[in-house]
Amino acid sequence: GKTASQNGCKGSGLCQIDRNLNSKLVSFHDKVKKYISAGIYVTEAYPPTREHQNDCHWAGLCVDIRKVSDNQVHSVISDAQSSGLKAVFEVETEARKNAIITASCTRVGAPSNCRSNLGEFIAVLPPKDGKRQINEEHFSIYNQ
Repeated sequence: GKTASQNGCKGSGLCQIDRNLNSKLVSFHDKVKKYISAGIYVTEAYPPTREHQNDCHWAGLCVDIRKVSDNQVHSVISDAQSSGLKAVFEVETEARKNAIITASCTRVGAPSNCRSNLGEFIAVLPPKDGKRQINEEHFSIYNQ
């Protein structure tokens, strides 16, 4: 990966994500703090420090955040939606996707439609041509 300055980030005004996205992330962070004391932890913002499949990283229109425990994935996705964001959790195997759905949807308070809804927000990105598509499990957060 590259540092922000190696990617052309110089001065104070050139390295900021979209303002609208930022205000939604603040709201999202406050909601997540109710069950994860540290809130969300952004692991990739703008400018990106490595290659990404989605160009939104190069426009400051999306961020990546650190993974959470399996039983919190549904809550994070719901809180992103209620903040005007779309959260997609990225994993490498169907087995991991299924384990997360089971953990998130069998917790106390999980909505009855959890299993049917959660699957569309977990992307399975297996290695392709011997190269990993993701460095580690994480959320990609998109402005809606």
